[in-house]
Amino acid sequence: MANIDRETSDRSLNRDPAAHRAWQLLKRLPDALRYGRDEEGPLKNLDTNAQLPVSDQMHPFFVSEFSVANEAEKKILAEYALHLLVQSFGQATSTRYQTSDALYVKTLQKALYAALDQRLALVRQWMTMNTEQFPSNNQDIRNLTSKLDAAALAMRASVRLCSSWCSSCQLLCLRVHRHSGGHNCGTNHQCVLDCEISEEHTQRTSCGLPAGHKGRHM
Repeated sequence: MANIDRETSDRSLNRDPAAHRAWQLLKRLPDALRYGRDEEGPLKNLDTNAQLPVSDQMHPFFVSEFSVANEAEKKILAEYALHLLVQSFGQATSTRYQTSDALYVKTLQKALYAALDQRLALVRQWMTMNTEQFPSNNQDIRNLTSKLDAAALAMRASVRLCSSWCSSCQLLCLRVHRHSGGHNCGTNHQCVLDCEISEEHTQRTSCGLPAGHKGRHM
Protein backbone atom coordinates (compact mmCIF):
# COMPACT_ATOMS: atom_id res chain seq x y z
CA MET A 1 0.00 0.00 0.00
CA ALA A 2 2.84 2.40 0.84
CA ASN A 3 4.44 1.78 -2.56
CA ILE A 4 1.12 2.38 -4.32
CA ASP A 5 0.61 5.67 -2.45
CA ARG A 6 4.16 6.75 -3.29
CA GLU A 7 3.70 5.91 -6.97
CA THR A 8 0.41 7.80 -7.04
CA SER A 9 2.10 10.81 -5.43
CA ASP A 10 4.99 10.64 -7.91
CA ARG A 11 2.60 10.57 -10.87
CA SER A 12 0.72 13.55 -9.46
CA LEU A 13 3.95 15.51 -9.13
CA ASN A 14 4.95 14.68 -12.69
CA ARG A 15 1.60 15.95 -13.98
CA ASP A 16 1.89 19.19 -12.01
CA PRO A 17 5.22 20.99 -12.59
CA ALA A 18 4.47 23.62 -9.91
CA ALA A 19 3.80 20.96 -7.29
CA HIS A 20 6.97 19.13 -8.28
CA ARG A 21 9.04 22.30 -8.05
CA ALA A 22 7.54 23.17 -4.66
CA TRP A 23 8.42 19.66 -3.47
CA GLN A 24 12.00 20.04 -4.75
CA LEU A 25 12.44 23.35 -2.95
CA LEU A 26 10.78 22.25 0.28
CA LYS A 27 13.12 19.27 0.45
CA ARG A 28 16.10 21.64 0.22
CA LEU A 29 14.69 24.51 2.29
CA PRO A 30 15.85 23.40 5.78
CA ASP A 31 19.52 23.22 4.76
CA ALA A 32 19.19 26.38 2.69
CA LEU A 33 18.05 28.27 5.78
CA ARG A 34 20.55 26.61 8.14
CA TYR A 35 23.67 26.81 6.00
CA GLY A 36 22.91 28.93 2.93
CA ARG A 37 23.39 25.83 0.76
CA ASP A 38 21.87 22.38 0.30
CA GLU A 39 23.41 18.92 0.52
CA GLU A 40 24.50 19.14 -3.13
CA GLY A 41 26.38 22.41 -2.69
CA PRO A 42 25.65 26.12 -3.28
CA LEU A 43 22.06 27.14 -3.93
CA LYS A 44 21.33 27.17 -7.64
CA ASN A 45 18.75 27.50 -10.37
CA LEU A 46 17.33 23.99 -10.67
CA ASP A 47 16.72 24.46 -14.40
CA THR A 48 20.06 25.96 -15.48
CA ASN A 49 22.37 24.88 -12.61
CA ALA A 50 23.53 28.51 -12.31
CA GLN A 51 24.78 29.00 -8.75
CA LEU A 52 23.99 31.96 -6.55
CA PRO A 53 27.03 33.91 -5.31
CA VAL A 54 27.59 33.56 -1.57
CA SER A 55 29.97 35.04 0.98
CA ASP A 56 33.02 33.10 2.11
CA GLN A 57 31.69 32.79 5.66
CA MET A 58 28.26 31.19 6.04
CA HIS A 59 27.25 30.92 9.69
CA PRO A 60 24.82 28.14 10.68
CA PHE A 61 21.43 29.16 12.07
CA PHE A 62 18.94 27.12 14.05
CA VAL A 63 15.66 26.53 12.18
CA SER A 64 13.06 25.38 14.67
CA GLU A 65 10.32 25.05 12.06
CA PHE A 66 12.11 22.10 10.48
CA SER A 67 13.59 20.56 13.62
CA VAL A 68 12.32 17.11 14.64
CA ALA A 69 13.45 17.67 18.25
CA ASN A 70 10.94 18.10 21.06
CA GLU A 71 10.34 21.52 22.58
CA ALA A 72 12.87 21.09 25.38
CA GLU A 73 15.53 19.95 22.92
CA LYS A 74 14.71 22.82 20.58
CA LYS A 75 15.43 25.32 23.35
CA ILE A 76 18.82 23.71 23.99
CA LEU A 77 19.67 23.66 20.29
CA ALA A 78 18.59 27.29 19.86
CA GLU A 79 20.73 28.39 22.81
CA TYR A 80 23.77 26.55 21.48
CA ALA A 81 23.36 27.95 17.98
CA LEU A 82 23.05 31.49 19.37
CA HIS A 83 26.10 30.93 21.57
CA LEU A 84 28.16 30.03 18.48
CA LEU A 85 26.88 33.09 16.63
CA VAL A 86 27.71 35.36 19.57
CA GLN A 87 31.23 33.93 19.62
CA SER A 88 31.57 34.62 15.90
CA PHE A 89 30.15 38.13 15.88
CA GLY A 90 31.00 39.36 19.36
CA GLN A 91 33.99 41.60 19.75
CA ALA A 92 36.86 40.68 22.05
CA THR A 93 35.94 40.68 25.73
CA SER A 94 38.34 43.52 26.43
CA THR A 95 36.55 45.66 23.83
CA ARG A 96 33.26 45.01 25.58
CA TYR A 97 34.59 46.76 28.68
CA GLN A 98 35.69 49.81 26.69
CA THR A 99 32.13 50.91 25.92
CA SER A 100 28.77 50.78 27.62
CA ASP A 101 27.42 47.25 27.70
CA ALA A 102 24.12 48.47 26.29
CA LEU A 103 25.93 49.76 23.20
CA TYR A 104 27.97 46.55 22.95
CA VAL A 105 24.86 44.37 23.03
CA LYS A 106 23.00 46.68 20.64
CA THR A 107 25.87 46.43 18.14
CA LEU A 108 26.03 42.66 18.55
CA GLN A 109 22.28 42.32 18.08
CA LYS A 110 22.43 44.43 14.94
CA ALA A 111 25.16 42.16 13.52
CA LEU A 112 23.12 39.03 14.28
CA TYR A 113 20.02 40.43 12.60
CA ALA A 114 22.06 41.57 9.59
CA ALA A 115 23.56 38.10 9.13
CA LEU A 116 20.12 36.52 9.37
CA ASP A 117 18.62 39.03 6.94
CA GLN A 118 21.40 38.24 4.49
CA ARG A 119 20.66 34.51 4.76
CA LEU A 120 16.93 35.03 4.30
CA ALA A 121 17.49 37.30 1.30
CA LEU A 122 19.66 34.60 -0.30
CA VAL A 123 17.02 31.92 0.27
CA ARG A 124 14.22 34.15 -1.02
CA GLN A 125 16.26 34.93 -4.13
CA TRP A 126 16.84 31.20 -4.65
CA MET A 127 13.14 30.45 -4.25
CA THR A 128 12.11 33.26 -6.59
CA MET A 129 14.44 32.18 -9.38
CA ASN A 130 13.06 28.66 -9.13
CA THR A 131 9.37 29.57 -9.03
CA GLU A 132 9.06 32.68 -11.20
CA GLN A 133 7.78 30.60 -14.14
CA PHE A 134 4.71 29.60 -12.13
CA PRO A 135 1.67 31.76 -11.26
CA SER A 136 2.18 33.54 -7.94
CA ASN A 137 -1.26 32.40 -6.78
CA ASN A 138 -0.46 28.71 -7.31
CA GLN A 139 -1.42 26.98 -4.06
CA ASP A 140 1.70 24.80 -3.87
CA ILE A 141 3.97 27.82 -4.33
CA ARG A 142 1.94 29.81 -1.79
CA ASN A 143 2.22 26.99 0.74
CA LEU A 144 5.97 26.89 0.20
CA THR A 145 6.23 30.66 0.70
CA SER A 146 4.18 30.40 3.89
CA LYS A 147 6.58 27.80 5.28
CA LEU A 148 9.51 30.09 4.52
CA ASP A 149 7.79 33.07 6.17
CA ALA A 150 7.02 31.04 9.31
CA ALA A 151 10.58 29.75 9.49
CA ALA A 152 11.96 33.27 9.06
CA LEU A 153 9.93 34.59 12.00
CA ALA A 154 11.10 31.75 14.23
CA MET A 155 14.71 32.25 13.15
CA ARG A 156 14.55 35.94 14.03
CA ALA A 157 13.24 35.05 17.48
CA SER A 158 16.08 32.55 17.91
CA VAL A 159 18.78 35.22 17.42
CA ARG A 160 17.15 37.84 19.66
CA LEU A 161 19.31 38.46 22.70
CA CYS A 162 17.83 38.56 26.20
CA SER A 163 19.59 41.82 27.21
CA SER A 164 18.43 41.64 30.85
CA TRP A 165 20.92 42.07 33.69
CA CYS A 166 23.24 39.11 34.23
CA SER A 167 22.51 37.13 37.40
CA SER A 168 26.17 37.22 38.47
CA CYS A 169 27.40 40.70 37.50
CA GLN A 170 26.29 43.99 36.00
CA LEU A 171 26.66 43.17 32.31
CA LEU A 172 23.76 42.22 30.05
CA CYS A 173 22.58 38.69 29.34
CA LEU A 174 23.55 37.22 25.96
CA ARG A 175 21.24 34.23 26.15
CA VAL A 176 18.27 33.89 23.81
CA HIS A 177 15.26 36.11 24.54
CA ARG A 178 12.72 34.57 26.95
CA HIS A 179 15.09 31.80 28.01
CA SER A 180 14.56 29.77 31.16
CA GLY A 181 16.95 29.83 34.10
CA GLY A 182 19.43 32.49 35.16
CA HIS A 183 20.72 35.34 33.03
CA ASN A 184 24.29 35.01 31.76
CA CYS A 185 26.48 37.66 30.15
CA GLY A 186 28.89 35.10 28.70
CA THR A 187 31.93 36.27 30.70
CA ASN A 188 33.55 35.15 33.96
CA HIS A 189 31.71 38.06 35.63
CA GLN A 190 34.91 39.74 36.85
CA CYS A 191 36.01 43.22 35.79
CA VAL A 192 39.12 42.88 33.62
CA LEU A 193 40.28 46.50 33.91
CA ASP A 194 43.10 47.63 36.17
CA CYS A 195 42.60 48.83 39.72
CA GLU A 196 42.70 52.63 39.85
CA ILE A 197 43.93 52.87 43.43
CA SER A 198 47.59 52.57 42.48
CA GLU A 199 48.91 53.65 45.89
CA GLU A 200 47.68 50.37 47.38
CA HIS A 201 49.67 48.20 44.96
CA THR A 202 53.32 47.86 44.05
CA GLN A 203 52.48 46.37 40.66
CA ARG A 204 49.67 46.33 38.11
CA THR A 205 46.56 44.70 39.63
CA SER A 206 43.19 43.87 38.12
CA CYS A 207 40.01 45.32 39.53
CA GLY A 208 38.30 42.84 41.84
CA LEU A 209 34.75 44.10 41.42
CA PRO A 210 31.97 42.45 39.38
CA ALA A 211 32.02 43.09 35.63
CA GLY A 212 30.11 46.18 34.55
CA HIS A 213 30.24 47.83 37.96
CA LYS A 214 29.81 51.58 38.40
CA GLY A 215 32.42 53.92 39.79
CA ARG A 216 36.17 53.45 40.21
CA HIS A 217 38.03 50.22 39.63
CA MET A 218 39.40 48.92 42.91
